[in-house]
Amino acid sequence: KTIHSSPNPIMATDMKGNIIIWNRASEEALGCKAEDVIGKMSIEKIYSEGDARKVMQMMRGPDYGGVGKLRAYPITYVREDGQIVEGNLSASIIYDAKGNEVASVGIFVDLGESLEMERRLRQTQEQLLQSEKLAAMGRLTSQIAHELNNPLYGIMNTLELMKTEISPENKRRKILDMALSETVRLSELLRKMLSFSRPDEEERHPIDINTMLDEILLLHEKQLREHDIRVSSSFAEGLGKVYASKNQLRQVFLNIISNARDAMPEGGTLTVKTNGGKDNVRIQIADTGIGIKEEYISKIFDAFFTTKDGARDTGLGLSVCYGFVKDHGGDIKVESKVGSGTTFTISLPVFIPSI
Repeated sequence: KTIHSSPNPIMATDMKGNIIIWNRASEEALGCKAEDVIGKMSIEKIYSEGDARKVMQMMRGPDYGGVGKLRAYPITYVREDGQIVEGNLSASIIYDAKGNEVASVGIFVDLGESLEMERRLRQTQEQLLQSEKLAAMGRLTSQIAHELNNPLYGIMNTLELMKTEISPENKRRKILDMALSETVRLSELLRKMLSFSRPDEEERHPIDINTMLDEILLLHEKQLREHDIRVSSSFAEGLGKVYASKNQLRQVFLNIISNARDAMPEGGTLTVKTNGGKDNVRIQIADTGIGIKEEYISKIFDAFFTTKDGARDTGLGLSVCYGFVKDHGGDIKVESKVGSGTTFTISLPVFIPSI
């Protein structure tokens, strides 16, 4: 009765692989009725090809929880209807009084929802990273083009002036025309580089900040909980909407929340608050993490500055966030104390529809 009441699939086989126990959770998760498998089917029909033998080898070895045990082995089942079920299998061998192997029992934990959430978050983070790279490339290219265009236009103007002093019949005039043509071509090349590297201007709409933050926290709730991070939110009622790019603001909030998660490796509290007045909406995102050293505070919005390890962090996230907030007519500030946590405060102007 206890086995059948378990919320997790529990199954047992004899040493030939014949199924002898198959609880209700196994029926629901794996799509096979107990009367169709007990005494009638080998566990090899349930596992993917080769997995049954591999599981038994691991249980008999000392490296996966001790001889006779297997702890949290990731495994995938394919149901008869084609649905894929992903999760972890823990199993052990049952011995008789003489130490002979008589059966094996396994418990399967369905992680499908959790793994799908992780995939979605990973995809979001990869898109975020790519957006950061493209935005940084656009800003860098814009600066380079600006610095090159100024002297280039000076050269073009000088060549045009020299042309007025040389008659069209003079051979030097042809050389001047060639030089001017090449500088014009270079100017056009710079323009195309700038157009290619700069992301398209995002379309803006009136945005409800409370709704957006609520959706983002819902997306991250499970992952934050798995990191022992408690979420506390307080959204002020009656806030005005902001005129903004939804994608860019999502990127700002996702980046700050992701940084907060990384700053609390041992768990903690993430607090998200909104408030505002007639002219502005303010968003506070605070963590109880490791904090930022005082000498780093003035640098954290600089491109390529990072205090994290690892090749995946570009040091562009907060720089891009700063640019997005400023482009929306807003402001972003940070307060932090080592060992106590960090608070980001974002202020955005309230949207006033034209009459």
